[in-house]
Amino acid sequence: MNRNFFIAEVIQVTREKRVDGTVIRVFVQDGKQAIKFDCLRRGAHYHLDPDGRNRVYPIDDPLPLQWAAYAIRENLRELLQSAGYVEAAAELGAEALRSQVEHVASLLQTE
Repeated sequence: MNRNFFIAEVIQVTREKRVDGTVIRVFVQDGKQAIKFDCLRRGAHYHLDPDGRNRVYPIDDPLPLQWAAYAIRENLRELLQSAGYVEAAAELGAEALRSQVEHVASLLQTE
């Protein structure tokens, strides 16, 4: 089942369930994919700027979906900056968006 979640008007988070795990994608302005979390049963990893430089990092956690939700909740701004999307990261600077980020992270884990 695919789901879409929005944080402000600038950031969209999608969740796609697959046989081998779950894929979470974070899109920014103009539909650009900034971050992709491949929460797979084997070989879980995430990508920063998957459609550009595509830097890939392992997720060394037995619960990759929970790890990704935590990363979104606690580090989304820094991840966006590292992926090269500084403007989108700046949008998350407002404390008012904190509750939206927390809400999306909790939905990612429970559905």
